[in-house]
Amino acid sequence: MSLQEPQLFGQRTLIGLIGVGAIAFMVMAGLLISGDADRWKPVTAASAGSKSAVGYRAFIEVMRELKMPLGTPSTAELRRSSLQIVLDPKEPSELHTILASSTWRPVLVVLPKWQAYSAPFSDEVVSVHLRDVKGVEALAHEVAPDIEVVRPAQAGPWRVDGVEGTPTLREPQLVRSPALCPLVSSEQGILIGRLCAKPWIAVLSDADLLANHNLWRGDNAVLAISTVSKLRSGAGPVIALEAVTAAPPARSIWRLALTPPFVLITFSAAIAALVALWSAAIRFGPAVADEVERPPGVMPLIEMAVRLLRVGLDGGRLLRRYADLLTLDLGRRLHAPRGLQRVADIGAWLDATRRGGRVGARYADLANEVDQIEQQKKPSATAAVATALRLHGWREDLLNGR
Repeated sequence: MSLQEPQLFGQRTLIGLIGVGAIAFMVMAGLLISGDADRWKPVTAASAGSKSAVGYRAFIEVMRELKMPLGTPSTAELRRSSLQIVLDPKEPSELHTILASSTWRPVLVVLPKWQAYSAPFSDEVVSVHLRDVKGVEALAHEVAPDIEVVRPAQAGPWRVDGVEGTPTLREPQLVRSPALCPLVSSEQGILIGRLCAKPWIAVLSDADLLANHNLWRGDNAVLAISTVSKLRSGAGPVIALEAVTAAPPARSIWRLALTPPFVLITFSAAIAALVALWSAAIRFGPAVADEVERPPGVMPLIEMAVRLLRVGLDGGRLLRRYADLLTLDLGRRLHAPRGLQRVADIGAWLDATRRGGRVGARYADLANEVDQIEQQKKPSATAAVATALRLHGWREDLLNGR
């Protein structure tokens, strides 16, 4: 009788699990190949914390190195701010809300210039193009309704009023409006200007002045810091405001795991974990009962005889093993003293007690026969079978008296 391995799942359950896995794989592959294109749109890369070319991380770090107080856009910080810098506004309504709530608090509006995209969950810019002029003008009209955005091939010479440094810009973006009092301007237009009627509101027409890729050129850093110092009012913090949509994607591994398309991998991993737990559930509960040991009766004798006839040269060793197992079994069944551990000692105890046997065979005699057969180079299979038969008769005599 051979032992059977425990079956973890039934055939129908196993087929069902394979089918669910195949369907999940096909759905995941289909979503990855033909998913909604909007999901794969890159995110805007320009933000105060971005290290990309069009980000403003360098500008923020320069202010921090110069010990300028920087604040966060919380309600308490906004109330005591000395300057609010609106970076890369997205919607006119958003800019309108900021300007309406900043009465008598200085605000610098940085008009966007570039539409930059980065790959999902990355800060690396993969594509950049100029924004539509009409879209930039729509934002600028929240500052003054008659502002016109112009993009001359070059600008200069620059006129500076109240600030230090001259800008170095390629493909400058400037504004024109009678409502603006210029701080930095040229014949082509105004780069930095204040509202003449509301001098606490200023506009920077070209975001390249503050961007990482251009801040280090010429006097751009000097002009940027000088402008911030010029516009500040009081000793409160300088706060960089940016649209929620401009925030870089979260880098939390847990949020990433629940965001498409990675949520498909998370779902597949969860299903695999549940199946693994299900298959391991057989380890709990009562222990599996051991297979009942078959008593060494006539059937084992027949099996032993067949094996002795087949093994040839190894018949003596196999016969020795059969004799030892038979003796140990008799010692267990007839309650031999616990101190007897060796097979020879148990055999001597069986010979001494005899237990009412009538056959007359003794362990010592049978052990000698086994020794002789084991020592032969070519033991006779017939003699080995005959000795095995006498061992079986000796066992039956001691157990049953027959």
